[in-house]
Amino acid sequence: MTLRDRYQGNQALALAWIAVVAGGAYAGDEKVLIAPRFQAGVAHYCEWDQATISTRVDAKAEKDATRKFRQIVGILETVESVAPDGQVKIRLTIDRMFHEFEAGTIIQRFDSDVEESGRSEHPMAKLYGPLVGASMHMTVDRDGKIVAFQGLSSVFDDISRKIEKDPSREMLLGKLERLKYTFGDESARVMWGEARLAMYAFKEVNLGDAWQRTMVQPFPTGDLEMRLQCKLSDVEARKDHAVAHVEYEASFSQKPPKPGAPVPANFASNLSGTFRGKARFDSKLGQYVDEKEEGVMQLTVPGDEKGSAVPMRLEQKIKTVTRLLTLEEREEQKQQNRRMAKKGR
Repeated sequence: MTLRDRYQGNQALALAWIAVVAGGAYAGDEKVLIAPRFQAGVAHYCEWDQATISTRVDAKAEKDATRKFRQIVGILETVESVAPDGQVKIRLTIDRMFHEFEAGTIIQRFDSDVEESGRSEHPMAKLYGPLVGASMHMTVDRDGKIVAFQGLSSVFDDISRKIEKDPSREMLLGKLERLKYTFGDESARVMWGEARLAMYAFKEVNLGDAWQRTMVQPFPTGDLEMRLQCKLSDVEARKDHAVAHVEYEASFSQKPPKPGAPVPANFASNLSGTFRGKARFDSKLGQYVDEKEEGVMQLTVPGDEKGSAVPMRLEQKIKTVTRLLTLEEREEQKQQNRRMAKKGR
């Protein structure tokens, strides 16, 4: 769970925000402007690859209580326009959805790179397949505030209608409700809007300097309060730019449900967690190009896969790798995934 947050810009933000050149000369010192650089028409692919080992830790835990999950979400980020007043319009298009589940001898997998919706027997294809190619849209002002955000709520309405007569409708609807809190309008505004920018300092940073962010992620059983602290740990000098190495620590805890708000029974509760990570920021691109994170999360789920009403306390060990690819690199990755899938058949 990669944490990035809303920010307040400064005078350096305006220059980085609307820059239309590849990058300036690097002076070779240990000070780096860590701020995003968006250029109209430029697009890249960002992929989040998250592996989770989930173990039941309450008194009723059984020997086979461990489950493994792996999820990949790939987003094509396209800067549609940069206005004279500094507002940036960005399109976020889902280009890859991957889901893998392992429990004992049971293994399920769906990968949109190699399986098209409607051709796969994997039940999640009915939910993930239609998301590929769908776009979210956001507008950010020159001070870093997200002034408009449109998630995928309308896409979920279409999916709900398509699975109305499906034999697995009840199971799919439960999973669809959870997906809405990843890509729906309200939560996606934080997760794919505010949260994506939290690690940027939006100012020049000296070696050893630290900065911090906080944000609140909406969640059905109580909002999640997240805290992030970053530190510039190293500066790698290149010919005409710098690569900044940023280390960070993050934590989150859950607030009580809002008074009078309905609390759905099929969502986790009592969530908390801590994470550590390292990321590399390329000053020429004005982007974080890769990131590795490890963490532990605790949560309570309402029951098991058999429909038990007995809550379960879980501990999840999570590893996340994030990387930025050019469109050419992304196309080669997609072709490689398809070649490997054919060899495995």
